[in-house]
Amino acid sequence: MSDSQILKELFKDVVIQTLDERAEGTHKVYSVTLNENKGGYCITIDKMSNHDEVIIINPEVFKAPLAVFNGSKGECNVNVQTSLLLILKKK
Repeated sequence: MSDSQILKELFKDVVIQTLDERAEGTHKVYSVTLNENKGGYCITIDKMSNHDEVIIINPEVFKAPLAVFNGSKGECNVNVQTSLLLILKKK
């Protein structure tokens, strides 16, 4: 079981953003579209790794826990819409 699969088991399905899958020639290609609910805009990240190697967590589904963040930069302010994108590439 991969690290991302183990991590996915820790979160409820509602916080996990799913990947879109399409055929491109003989290969499957994965992408994700991130939507900003209030601003009406979106960004698509294309040609991602497959479902077993990627986990995307929607931060708008839950409040930032004060036990994890210091709160000194506004990161725990629920009125601020902040999204974090972390990209890890393994060789």
